[in-house]
Amino acid sequence: MRRSRHHTQKTSNHRRIVDASSISEHPATAEDRAIPGHWEGGLLFGSHNIKIATLVERQTSCLMAQECLQ
Repeated sequence: MRRSRHHTQKTSNHRRIVDASSISEHPATAEDRAIPGHWEGGLLFGSHNIKIATLVERQTSCLMAQECLQ
């Protein structure tokens, strides 16, 4: 996770994802990208409390992104 050099731990309110799976645990069919339908997701945190959720289809590299509102 990238942080500014002025970031302090006491101002951080990030939480850990419970029961998160590692990317190394993906099935072999997702790794070789032979079969479409395997999606990879991510969550980006920006300044001013902006959050963007991303989904990428591994074979076609189709990207879907959505700003997350509170």
